[in-house]
Amino acid sequence: MGDLRSFPHRDAMLEDIIHNKKFIGLNYRQLIDSLGEPNGIEDSLIYYDIVTDYGMDIDPVYSKDLVLTFDGDSVIRAMEIREWKK
Repeated sequence: MGDLRSFPHRDAMLEDIIHNKKFIGLNYRQLIDSLGEPNGIEDSLIYYDIVTDYGMDIDPVYSKDLVLTFDGDSVIRAMEIREWKK
């Protein structure tokens, strides 16, 4: 679990997760056992916050998320990194 929504180790793990496709083929329960509860679930997507930079304000200016896509059987089929910058 993060401290004030800060996850200091997630960014360092991200390259290995994506490069080695560590979670492709796992079901939802196996994913949760490995990474913990996601920060969000929407339709067939699961989101994990990796980095959120607030700059000098309360509104974020940058974010990076790990996004996993699962199928109708709750099996992870794809992973990607999504970044957003203000």
